[in-house]
Amino acid sequence: MKAQSPFVHKFQSLNRNYYIYDVWTNRVVRVNEIVYDLIDDFGVLRYPEIIRKWMKKCPLSSIKSALTEIEIAQKKGLFLDKRFKQMVVPYDDIYLGNAIASNIGYMIVNITEACNMRCKYCAFSGTYKYERPHSNRSMDEFILCKAVDYYLKHSQNSKIRGLSFYGGEPLLAFKKITAVQKILKAKDFEFRLDTNGLLLGKKEIVDFIVRHGIGMQVSLDGPAVYHDRYRVDINGKPTFSRIMSNLRYLAKIAPEYYKRNVSFAVTLSPDIDLEVLNEFFESNELVKGHTILVNFVKPFDTTFFEQFDDKVYTRRRKQYEKLEKNYIRCRVDGKEPTAFEKALFEKSLIKLHIRQLDDLCDLIGLNGCCIPGLRKIFVDTDGRFYPCERVMRAYNIGDVDRGIEIDKIMNIARGYVMESGGDCINCWAAKICEICFAAAVKNSVFDNERKKLNCARMLNAKHHELSIYATIMEENPKAFDFTKDMVFI
Repeated sequence: MKAQSPFVHKFQSLNRNYYIYDVWTNRVVRVNEIVYDLIDDFGVLRYPEIIRKWMKKCPLSSIKSALTEIEIAQKKGLFLDKRFKQMVVPYDDIYLGNAIASNIGYMIVNITEACNMRCKYCAFSGTYKYERPHSNRSMDEFILCKAVDYYLKHSQNSKIRGLSFYGGEPLLAFKKITAVQKILKAKDFEFRLDTNGLLLGKKEIVDFIVRHGIGMQVSLDGPAVYHDRYRVDINGKPTFSRIMSNLRYLAKIAPEYYKRNVSFAVTLSPDIDLEVLNEFFESNELVKGHTILVNFVKPFDTTFFEQFDDKVYTRRRKQYEKLEKNYIRCRVDGKEPTAFEKALFEKSLIKLHIRQLDDLCDLIGLNGCCIPGLRKIFVDTDGRFYPCERVMRAYNIGDVDRGIEIDKIMNIARGYVMESGGDCINCWAAKICEICFAAAVKNSVFDNERKKLNCARMLNAKHHELSIYATIMEENPKAFDFTKDMVFI
C-alpha cells in the first residue's frame, strides 16, 4: 500500500496560531509550528528523511519532539492516515417508506409563476441560459387541494408542520391561499410566504395575513439606491418607496404581528455596498431587529455578471473583510453582532461549533444532502414534487397523483454516490461539507463538473470558516455557548 500522510487539513487563525483539523475525528487541534510543518511528511518520509528536510529550519531536538508528539496523538486516534472506504446512501427504501408515510416536515407550494416585478438578477429574467422565462401560470385549485391533502396525510408525526407559499409572487394568487387556509382551519400549522411586498398595501390581504399569523419573508435589498437598481416592477419602475409604504402600513395596524412575523431576504449583487446595507438594517425602524436572510445572485449560466469589472469585486472584498472583523470582535467581546453581520457569517460557524465529534465510521453519507422529500417537499404549479425550490425541474420525486415515489429518491441518491463518491472519500471537508444535490444541477440534470466547481468554492469557504472559528474560540471559548439548545433541521 502506498504511504499516506495523515488525513488532516492545516490552517491558521487570524492571530497566526497553528491548527490542524483532523478529518477522522472531526476535531480541531492547536499545535506548534513544527508539528504543523512536519505533519504532511509523517508516514510518507522516513524519520531520517524528515530530519534532513527540516533541520535547516528547526533544531534537531525540536524535530524529534514534534515527531514524538505526532506519535502520541496517533495512539489517541488523531492524525491517522486512514481514508474513508466508501460513500453510501445512509437509508434504504424501507426506512424511506416508513418515514415519508407520516414525517414529511414542510411543504413549499409554488402557487403561481406570475410576478408583478422584473428583478434584473432573477433566475427567470432571461439572463439565465437554462431557466424558464417569466410566466403567468398558476396552480389549479384542484391540484392545490390534492397537494395539501397529501401533505396532511404524510406529516402527522412530523415535529414541525408547515406550509410555505412560493412564486412568482404568491400574493397574486391570494384567493387560493385563503382556500388552503379554510382547509386547514382546525390544524396546528405554521404558515409562511415569500413576498416582494408590493401587495401588502391591500387591506383584505393584510387583514387575512395578520388574522392567521402568517409568517412573511419580504425581499428588500437595502435602501432605495440599491434596492431600486435591480428590483423593479413589471414596467421597469422602482419599487422601494411602495414597499416601505406598505410595510409602514402593516407595522402601524398590527405592530405585534409585524415584530414577531416579518423577516427580510436580501440579495447581494456585486455592486451593493455591504456597509451601507449593514447601517440600513440597523437604523431603519421598519427593518431594525428583524431576522435577515442573505442570498447571492446565482453565479452560473448567466450574462448578469458581465457588467461588473474587477474593481467592483475588490471593493466588495474590502467591505466584507471589515464587517467580518467587526463580527469577530463582537463574538470575542461577548457582544451581539448586527443582524446583517449574523446573516453573513454566523450559520456556518454555528454548524462548525455543534458538529459531531469522534465519529470513527469509515463510511460517509451524502455530504450536505437532505433526504429528498422528507425534510421538505416542493410542489410546482403542475403538481410535481421535488426535494426543494432550488432544484425545480430537476430531481423529480413524484406528483400529487402518485405521491412521493421511493424508487426515484433512491435513484437520485445512488446516482449522487456513483458520480461523487470517488472524490468525496478523499476530501478533507467530507464531514463538514454543505454541498447538496442543488450544487450539482446544470440544465435540470446532474452535472459533475458543476458540482466540482461548487466543491472548490466550498473548500475555500470551509478553510476560511475554520480560521475564523479558531480565532474567536481562542480568545473567547464561550463565544458560541448560545448555541447549546440549537438544532438544525
